[in-house]
Amino acid sequence: MKNHSLKGPSKSARSLKVGSVKMKNYKYFMVKKTSKGKQWVKADKTQTKCHNYLKDKIGENMKEFEKKKRYSSRSQAIAVSYSQTKKKFKKCNL
Repeated sequence: MKNHSLKGPSKSARSLKVGSVKMKNYKYFMVKKTSKGKQWVKADKTQTKCHNYLKDKIGENMKEFEKKKRYSSRSQAIAVSYSQTKKKFKKCNL
């Protein structure tokens, strides 16, 4: 019997963009392009930190949009979150 805990997330990697990150069993996996197509591989610590930072920034900026009306739209708040993350983690694949 195979050990299924080593596989990536249940969503097919083929249906996602290269660089997408998902979590399974408290481990992060990202989609990489290989000779066989797209596959799930374990994300390194930088990618994990980058993804967590992005999630936190989106949450913060969405609160600022809803309560303080700092941004003109939800999409602007999300775009600012991506640029803040990219500025902090230069090698992050978003």
